Amino acid sequence: MHARSKDALKSLLTLAEQCGASNFLAKKIAYIVSKDANRNDLSEELAKIAGLLNQSEYSVPFFSAMEAIDNEFPLINGTASRVQLVAKYVKDDFRQLLPLHNIAAVPVALADVGSYLRKASSMSLVDTIVAVQTIRHLSEQWPSLNATIDRHMSPALRAAFEHFSAVAFNERELFDDCHQEDADIVYYRRSCAFLEFARPAKYRSFVDRVLGPRFLRTISNLQPAIKDYKIPSRKDLNKALLGFVRADDYLNIQAGGKFLRTIYFLIFLQGARDLAALDQRDIRFIFEHTTGLAVLMTEHELERLYGTADEESKPLVTVLALALYKARSNNDDVDFKFRLNLSMTIEASFAASIPAFFNWLLPSTPEVANFLLSILDRPTLQKMYWLINNPDQADRVRQDILRLVGKQRERIEYYIEADSIEAQRQVSKLQKYFDDSRMYVDGFAMKTWLVENPTSYTQQYLRLIDPGDNVTTIKVKSVNNAQGAEIVVLASFDYVLFEIAKNAFHQFCTNTNFGIESYLGRRIRHNTLTGIMRGGVESILEKPQYQILTYDEQFMDAYLRWRDEYREMIEDMRREFLQFKTPQKPRGIFRSELNAEDEGTRTNLTVLRNMNQSARSSELFNDLLIRFCWTEIDPQLKAAAKYIGVELLNNAVSSMESLLGDFTDDAQKHFRHELRNAVHERFSRLSSWFRQPESGFVSANTRQLGDLIVIEAVERPDSRNPAISWIGANADLMMEGLSVHRMYDCLSVLIRNALMYGNPDAPIKVSVEGLTISQANIAQLIVSVTSTLTDGVEKSEHLARLEQSFKDDDLGASMVKEGYTGIKKVRYITQNSEGRATVSYALEGNDCTISFLLTVELGEVGNKEAA
Repeated sequence: MHARSKDALKSLLTLAEQCGASNFLAKKIAYIVSKDANRNDLSEELAKIAGLLNQSEYSVPFFSAMEAIDNEFPLINGTASRVQLVAKYVKDDFRQLLPLHNIAAVPVALADVGSYLRKASSMSLVDTIVAVQTIRHLSEQWPSLNATIDRHMSPALRAAFEHFSAVAFNERELFDDCHQEDADIVYYRRSCAFLEFARPAKYRSFVDRVLGPRFLRTISNLQPAIKDYKIPSRKDLNKALLGFVRADDYLNIQAGGKFLRTIYFLIFLQGARDLAALDQRDIRFIFEHTTGLAVLMTEHELERLYGTADEESKPLVTVLALALYKARSNNDDVDFKFRLNLSMTIEASFAASIPAFFNWLLPSTPEVANFLLSILDRPTLQKMYWLINNPDQADRVRQDILRLVGKQRERIEYYIEADSIEAQRQVSKLQKYFDDSRMYVDGFAMKTWLVENPTSYTQQYLRLIDPGDNVTTIKVKSVNNAQGAEIVVLASFDYVLFEIAKNAFHQFCTNTNFGIESYLGRRIRHNTLTGIMRGGVESILEKPQYQILTYDEQFMDAYLRWRDEYREMIEDMRREFLQFKTPQKPRGIFRSELNAEDEGTRTNLTVLRNMNQSARSSELFNDLLIRFCWTEIDPQLKAAAKYIGVELLNNAVSSMESLLGDFTDDAQKHFRHELRNAVHERFSRLSSWFRQPESGFVSANTRQLGDLIVIEAVERPDSRNPAISWIGANADLMMEGLSVHRMYDCLSVLIRNALMYGNPDAPIKVSVEGLTISQANIAQLIVSVTSTLTDGVEKSEHLARLEQSFKDDDLGASMVKEGYTGIKKVRYITQNSEGRATVSYALEGNDCTISFLLTVELGEVGNKEAA
């Protein structure tokens, strides 16, 4: 396969030299890169093509093709995110934008053919030829159209098309390297690069006519064209999945995997007249064997689903339908209905126990349980007042269900999240985590989103900064240095980093679950703003000393005019001003786009690149990306604060003086003075909301974390005789971000081990040294914990356990069985963070020292101290 890939790339290089750039070429390259496991060995050939096509300046064709074809990138959620990101640039035809054009790789309706051909002809002659051939393959759908094309085509050209149509093509090669359960979606994605052949084109058409209009419904009026589809029955949807083996298996509903079953369920939803035939067993089976319904189903379909369920099935069907609705919508009414219905169902059938409900779901429908787990995040659980009494209980329930699902799915990630909740709760004792009076973005949720929704740009950049990859440097020789010197070339990939930052910043701003848009909706638009700005202002007139003014008609007429203007200003601010700027909200003050030409953005991007160059950690990459987003939004927050606290305040006061300034009685003057002070206080308070929190996360140093761990581990710690002796230059270095939680997790294991197995009369020594501290707010800390062991059987047993902990290479699998604890946990954390496990141990007499290296993000205080 690898040799064939190299040969294919050489042929594509020849095509590029002769015909230039094309979408056809980009998709073929993306296919080769996505299928070849030794893709790193193709760098020479790829670099030649990239240089010829000036990819650093025109990166969209290749990266768009990668996201469409490579199965490393989530298809359904990833496509929905791309549509959301570029939708604002669509004017009248979505196909004008290449990322959207590749989503529906073939025409999805007769009305779409013109746009499809126009886009192809605007890209290259090669793409035009492929587009015409693709439409010829779909002659059964549009016979009159194809007859027209053939009638106007010269005999020689028609003969050339027919000659190519006779070329043999083995479609199985597009999916022969994957499991039958996944072959349907792999074939679908890779067929995008082979539309000049009949079977891939027909398969794409079968699926794209269903998915394309659903993905593009916010920017296109195209309707799913499924009149010629056979509508599956209830019995069909309950058939077992046999896997995708042959290229035409999509015509058999029982063949294929979850992807094709999803397509058939969507066909059923659109074509079936009556959904009442589906009961809870049907729904559970369908939900278990489909994917992406939260994105793909329309609101009307969701309403039909829970509106037509029978009485026995209604509770569960309602919960699942509302869960889908909640996953796609930031609607408070939907959120409340979901929480209420789920609570009522669990209370009635599972003794008010959420873990018991999950235990019921897991044996036969683990995917349904996993989906509900994704919906029942900590904020949602905290608002399930019928079952949950306080935030601590919500956290414990979240941990319980994470571990239940993690055990069933044998996925260590669930154990990690459960453990991180406890770390967050403990670390938050050092500093209040959530400051609702300031702008807020849920960094944990955003990081989870970034991990689950990678882009092709992200994947390439992470490979560049991989500690084991030297692609970020080149070695040059000079007359003064025979050994040569390394020069950083990561800056040449800033165009990739910009695309990553652009996507992340858009989510940071507009995501309704964790972004600034979520804060604006919760804190400002849902009447909180109105209540704060009017409360304490309009009530002044109700005070006893001002009641006399209510009988002064002239004064009251002026006051009511001012009050109406004030209310209008607040409403205008709420509806129009405190919004992200879009064509629908042209007066919005906030922007979710990055400008590559902006000097501040370029500076921030350089800082981000330097921090990644220093950290060389994929685990820290998203932390640094979130920090970049805060830095980027800060000027907008300051501008909003200034506009509110200066301009709008002055407008409100000027209006007051204009309408009430001529009333000079003592009571009127006192009232105006108190009203002005109240208005000033309200605008000042509102403007203060538009500041960054002191930190998106908790800041702490290693010593503080160690003291906290000792307090937790020891019932009555004696502060006059501390159990820990701190040494090293960096024990007081302030960290921030998720680095604090990683450090807490690692340090907690080692200190607790030392307290458990060490001599209680000997102090525990903790050394914190800095391996490197750069100017990029990144440090690599080496932390060592030394305890004194007592001679005897316990010492021998402890050393045997310690030795065994370092032997196991498959850490994820072993910890699913044994638990996410102990030295293996520290090895796993450092392996994910540093690209390798950095834990080691040494024995000197009875002294046992366990050390680890961890790359951490520093706060400003940390930088000052390091300097």
